[in-house]
Amino acid sequence: MRFAKAVGVFGLLLALFALTSCSGGGSQSSNPPGNINQQMGGVFTIGTDDPATVPSVVSVMVQITSVQLTDGTTTVNLLNGPQTVDFAKLDGLHGLLDLEDVPAGTYNSAIIGVGSVTVQFIDSSVSPPTLSTINATAMPASVTQALKKPLVLNDQDLVGFFMDLDLGQSLQTDANGNVTATFVPTFDVKGLSVDDADAFIDELPGGVTSVNPAGNQFMMQGPLGRMYTVDITNSTDFDSDSLSNFNTNTIVEVSGVLNRVTRAIAASEVEVLSQDHFVV
Repeated sequence: MRFAKAVGVFGLLLALFALTSCSGGGSQSSNPPGNINQQMGGVFTIGTDDPATVPSVVSVMVQITSVQLTDGTTTVNLLNGPQTVDFAKLDGLHGLLDLEDVPAGTYNSAIIGVGSVTVQFIDSSVSPPTLSTINATAMPASVTQALKKPLVLNDQDLVGFFMDLDLGQSLQTDANGNVTATFVPTFDVKGLSVDDADAFIDELPGGVTSVNPAGNQFMMQGPLGRMYTVDITNSTDFDSDSLSNFNTNTIVEVSGVLNRVTRAIAASEVEVLSQDHFVV
């Protein structure tokens, strides 16, 4: 796996003890259901970027403040907190941002909130060329986009929401091709099934919290403190002699797909990044 790229994806200075933010409660709705028998399902959010971008740009750190789905009446949240993602370094990879329980329904629009944006680029107008940074302003700070095909979530089902940030359209340049401080967030969005090719998860980092060698499973805490179960199979490219070598000091990077029923990550690849609790 490309560890350097994964660090870029999440802006990762990852110590296991630093993964202390809320550990994955249910999603909140702007119209909380009063019925305790409300039908619920799971929605995972995948973020990626269009690899075609502005020459010389090496990093675009975008704070995603919120991701919501709406049917015109009910609005549900898909993130349990803001996330800052380096979309330039995703370079077509699919990052798992969150997995939330929300009310079942048919959702036809997405609302994506964007906060701070930091762009790094190679400034070739000086000699020697230097790495320069621009703190850009997102205009607008909230993007509402209709889904071409409604996202249908049934009771106890698991579906995905896919958001592709088009950097080529989002980054604004002047007449000389230089990046400006204006960022126009432009997303392509759609719903996913767990079997969709775009539902594949690339390089999710996290700290191991528990191990079940007999069940070929381990638990990991990922970004925002979200807990994930990871299943190891005979086809998993496993960067270790045995799960028995894992402990709570182990930091890993996982690729794979979500199981529709158990919501565990069926790992296609597991790489050990550290066995001493800390990774830079």
